[in-house]
Amino acid sequence: MMRTQTTILIAEDDPGDAFLLENAFAKAGSNVRLQFVRDGLEVLDYVEGNGEYSNREKYPFPAALILDLRLPSLNGFEVIARLRGQLDFRNLVIGVLTGSNRLTDMQRARELGADCCFVKAGSTAKMVELVNDLQEYWEGTNQSQSRTRSAATPGGTKRQRSVLPHN
Repeated sequence: MMRTQTTILIAEDDPGDAFLLENAFAKAGSNVRLQFVRDGLEVLDYVEGNGEYSNREKYPFPAALILDLRLPSLNGFEVIARLRGQLDFRNLVIGVLTGSNRLTDMQRARELGADCCFVKAGSTAKMVELVNDLQEYWEGTNQSQSRTRSAATPGGTKRQRSVLPHN
């Protein structure tokens, strides 16, 4: 049986940061398919499979969402709240990647349902470390969800959420 490539959805409106992330995933040796969107409404359309994103061969459902908090249309906080408010998306791993090192922003994101929060790294080497940390997190989360889902009743899955500032 051929295993499908994991898709990671990245919501980033800054082309420079998007390029840095794409480069970091490549340098980290990640075997993932990156899909980029530039605003909060596009995140929802992609995840919900609306419009052009209804083609799941071209736009597969993501294993994880990496979300900037400062997005046009809907900000990251609004995106998290909307996704966590829908049963179908409660198990989607959401990692916040923000330029803000304000602890209140990270706490608010976690309270709304983000699984982990990272401060954007300033160098390529630090960004590669951050990508490795993100991968370890979502791989561990997906494995524990699979084990929990098979042993628990629907809706009984709980995940540990953590803030991981990355300087």
